[in-house]
Amino acid sequence: MHAMQAALSQLSTGQTPAQRVSFGVLRDIVGFDAHDALLASYETSYESSYDAGRGD
Repeated sequence: MHAMQAALSQLSTGQTPAQRVSFGVLRDIVGFDAHDALLASYETSYESSYDAGRGD
């Protein structure tokens, strides 16, 4: 059984999974930092296009 499946199975029965990872590793697995970077790029892109459209 895959480690994630085992952990989910344990959680479903109210147990604490035997194998756990740190929050930093979990952030990497889930992709939080990549998501934050993508959002920041959209924000920068939007701000640049907004400022260009103002004609200041």
